Amino acid sequence: MLVKLEPAQVILGIALLFGLIGFFRGAKREFWVTAVIILVQALIRWQGKRLVKLTNNLYLMVRIAVEGRFDLEKIREALGRVGEIPPLIPEQRETIFLIGVFLLATLLAYVLGNRFIKVRPTAFGPLIIYPGWPFLIKLAGGVLGAINGYLIAYFLVPQVFPEPETTIVLPSGPMTEFLGKHLFNVVIGIIAIIIFLSLRGSSKGRG
Repeated sequence: MLVKLEPAQVILGIALLFGLIGFFRGAKREFWVTAVIILVQALIRWQGKRLVKLTNNLYLMVRIAVEGRFDLEKIREALGRVGEIPPLIPEQRETIFLIGVFLLATLLAYVLGNRFIKVRPTAFGPLIIYPGWPFLIKLAGGVLGAINGYLIAYFLVPQVFPEPETTIVLPSGPMTEFLGKHLFNVVIGIIAIIIFLSLRGSSKGRG
């Protein structure tokens, strides 16, 4: 079974998903993630080549030191073979490396935000929506979460799906039949897992 998606549809779906997560995490935590995403994307866009070069140079220095066993004479011999040592990140893998850097930084932003940024816990958990200021804070978190999802997807989708139209191939046979019969339950289950993880992070807030 073939499902054709436009990149805009994928980006919109991811933005809505992260908006839901941001609604439960809160504006403080989402603002921190927004700042990290913008800074890392700017670093990759303007200094990506330099970051790759720096990583390769550090790898080369460490490898020479290890091969020379920190002996000056052996290190000099290893330096004579510098041109023979392949780089850690060859040119054809630079994009993969930079995507990995972006994903790692984004993941750390979410984890550290849950760990260190205080949020005001509600009496009956973050699923309870109170009118007034608490709801506005949640709403701001949802907006920032959607912005974060958009920024993440806008950066990743062109790299992962370079074609203007993406074709997703779903497996045929028993798996397709199962999804056809239980698609609603599967979607609800996935959403429930995402909400559970979001609530778990929200319930750890202090203050």
